[in-house]
Amino acid sequence: MRGSKFNCRAEIFENEWKEHDLKHHSRKKGRRVFHAITGFAKYRIYEADENAMKLLAIG
Repeated sequence: MRGSKFNCRAEIFENEWKEHDLKHHSRKKGRRVFHAITGFAKYRIYEADENAMKLLAIG
């Protein structure tokens, strides 16, 4: 699958990322571990086209 092109000019001021191992247990699948990454970023957007704004809305 090919994505649409986008244009964006921005600056990141601060960011922090953490890694987590999430443990889950179910009768059907048994025990499983999911690897997840969460975090935040403070940024300023100077220019963004319509496709860039759609991507930013998704997160």
